[in-house]
Amino acid sequence: MGFLGFTGERIKHVISRYPLLIETGEKWDYSRTTGNVYAAEKRWKTIEEEVASHHVSNSLRVMGRWFKNEKRAAEKSEKGEMDQMFLYYHILRITHHFVTALRRFLEEANKRPKSDQFRVRVDQMTLRVVPKLIDEMKQAENWGGQDQKFFMAEMNDALAKGPGRFIDNWRTAFKKKRIGSRVVLIFERRAFRGGVNREYGDMKALEHLAKELEAITSQVQKGAKDETLQRMLNRFESLLNNSEKILVDMFGAAHIIIKRWLIEMAILLSDEKMIEVLGPKWVQIHYEPATPINQKIMQVHELEKSISHKLHDVANALNVHMKEMHDIERGLREDLAAAA
Repeated sequence: MGFLGFTGERIKHVISRYPLLIETGEKWDYSRTTGNVYAAEKRWKTIEEEVASHHVSNSLRVMGRWFKNEKRAAEKSEKGEMDQMFLYYHILRITHHFVTALRRFLEEANKRPKSDQFRVRVDQMTLRVVPKLIDEMKQAENWGGQDQKFFMAEMNDALAKGPGRFIDNWRTAFKKKRIGSRVVLIFERRAFRGGVNREYGDMKALEHLAKELEAITSQVQKGAKDETLQRMLNRFESLLNNSEKILVDMFGAAHIIIKRWLIEMAILLSDEKMIEVLGPKWVQIHYEPATPINQKIMQVHELEKSISHKLHDVANALNVHMKEMHDIERGLREDLAAAA
C-alpha cells in the first residue's frame, strides 16, 4: 500500500473525503462487477461448447471477451472494496464524534454536586444505556471479526510464502457462489444498494445526534433553568436510545457489504482458476493451439497478482479500522466508569 499505508491511500483518493460520492460510486461499481461476472460465466459456457465442437477460432475469440469481462469485474471489485473501506472510515469517524460529544456532556453533568437531580438522572441513563452501546460495538466486531481474522492470517501467510499461496488459500476461503439467472442478479444488486443506502442514512442520523448532543451540552454550560434541564434530560434519554438502534443497523449493514465484496472476489478467483486447470487439457484433448492458451493463462496470473495486491490493501485497512473500533469501545468504558 505504500509507506503511508491506508492513510496514504485515502489521501490519493479525493473522493474518499465525501461519503455521498463514495456511496454512489460503490453502488455503481457493484452493479458493473456483477454484470461482468454474469457475462463472463455465460461466455465460459460458450467457450466450453466451442472447444467441444473443435471450433478453434470461435473459442479463442470468445475467450478473449471472457478475459475482458473478468478483468473489468476485478477492476470494479477492487475499487468497490476500497470505497467500502473509505466509507467504513467515515462510519468510525462519526461514531467517534458521537462518543466524544457524549463524554463532553457527561463531563458537564459531573461538574454538578452528586446529589443534584440532573446529575443523578444523567448517571442513571448512562449506566443503563452505555453498557448496551459497548455490547453493540463488540457485536459489530464479531459480525465480521472471524472472517477478517482469517483474512488477515492469510495475508501474513502470503507475505511469507508468496502471492501464489495466498490466491490458492483465498479461493477456498469462501464457498463458490454462482449467479444463476438475471433475476437473482437483480435481487443481488437491489440488496446491495439497499444496504449501502441504509449504511449512509445511519451515518447521517448518528452525526445529527452528535451535533444535537453538543447543542444540549452548550445549553447546560450556560446554566439552563429547571424546566429546560428536564426537557434536556428527556432529549438526552431519547438520543441514547436512538444511538443504540443506529449503531446496530449501521455496523451490521457495513459488515454485510464487506462480505459481499469478498464473495465477489472469491467468485472471480474461482472462475479464473478454470482456465489454468482446463486450458492444458484442451490443448491435449481438443487440439486447441498451445500458444494462445498459455498466453491467456499468463494474463490470468497477472490479474491474480493485481487482485492479491489490492486484497493486501483491504486487509491493512481492516486492521486499522479494528484498532479504531477498540479505541471507541475504550472511550465508552471510560464514560461508564465516570457515571458509576
